[in-house]
Amino acid sequence: MVDLKDAIIITFITKDKPGLVHEITAMLSGSNINIIDIDQTVVNQIFTIILICDLSTSHLHVKEAKKLITTGLDKLLESAGGYFMMDEYKYPQPVVTSNKRAMKVTVIGKDAPGIVSGITGILAGLSINIESISMISRKEIFAMELLSSHDLPPSILKRVKKDLKRKTREMDLSIIIQDKNVFSEEKKLVVFDMDSTLIQQECINELGRAMSLESKSRIAAITEAAMKGEMDFRAALRERVQLLKGMKKSVLEDIANGLTLTPGANELIGALKKMGYKVALISSGFTFFTAIVKRKLGLDYAFGNELLVEDGELTGEFNQNLVIDAKQKAKIQRWIAQIEKIPKENIISIGDGANDAIMVENSGLGIGFRPKEIVRRVADGVINEDNMIGILFALGDLRRKKRRFIDFE
Repeated sequence: MVDLKDAIIITFITKDKPGLVHEITAMLSGSNINIIDIDQTVVNQIFTIILICDLSTSHLHVKEAKKLITTGLDKLLESAGGYFMMDEYKYPQPVVTSNKRAMKVTVIGKDAPGIVSGITGILAGLSINIESISMISRKEIFAMELLSSHDLPPSILKRVKKDLKRKTREMDLSIIIQDKNVFSEEKKLVVFDMDSTLIQQECINELGRAMSLESKSRIAAITEAAMKGEMDFRAALRERVQLLKGMKKSVLEDIANGLTLTPGANELIGALKKMGYKVALISSGFTFFTAIVKRKLGLDYAFGNELLVEDGELTGEFNQNLVIDAKQKAKIQRWIAQIEKIPKENIISIGDGANDAIMVENSGLGIGFRPKEIVRRVADGVINEDNMIGILFALGDLRRKKRRFIDFE
């Protein structure tokens, strides 16, 4: 334990330039002054450093040491300008508690007044201490990262996450919340849903548009109920596929040609692949479309339900041997992880509907993309805008690595 009787705190602010940290710390070490804590940041080319120093280790008297520091810092300010403050360190000895847990909150969206106040207000209301805040990106994409610590019980923490997701939704922002054991792990596998996630369409609804008005309306209603978890998926799939009986295979080809990727999806997956991630698509949609998306994006895996075709027409049936519902999605995700030897903590799952809820909840990081409420409740993060690229900001401590592959500014 360090005796802080002769400790001082120094705050030094000036225009940033290479070598400043070295110049300051070399001046201190030259007089055997020990640095017991330090924090340094650069904001808009303004360099700020805060140091807590122990003067008792110096060969100089306390007054002489302070005079030396003052002279040295004044000299550093001569060319660039700025100011510094130095005072006795009167704060209590830090208490190390083993029950404190770290939490990282990443906020993504469009810049606007009140973002920092809105998020920090929720944390302050429950005495969650903010240890650092940093702006990762501005301009077209706003991204802010908060690192906080807490000792809240799981029930209260669940409420905090719910309130943060509600607040960011009200502000048209997205948020991803991660505990330390999650965000400190570099992710290795990303699993996507397809319909209304990687692509903007619901393929089954697009097929319904080619049918009679009655069938089109019925298919859309069943799809919505199934995505909300209000209808058993197998029953919903069976009824919708039966309504497609007799449809020409050429109609599927026409729909496939019109599929559009969600904004940011191509860039996101391109960056993930360059960083060495395995990328999988697990859809409750149809293999005819998942195969096309897999080829277009260069995915490692793609799974879907198989429509049966005879003589160039849909039979109104699907392959019963592998029906991809919510449980099967989670099972396939585990299978891929086993094949690739990737633990749960290193998996990200991204989806929007009821069939994605289990795999989203049972990942290292589960993200709802414009999700239904059933996914919003269990997800660690929620992307509310119609763009996927912001997800990159939440992938562990990889900011430097990510900037090599995509320009966030």
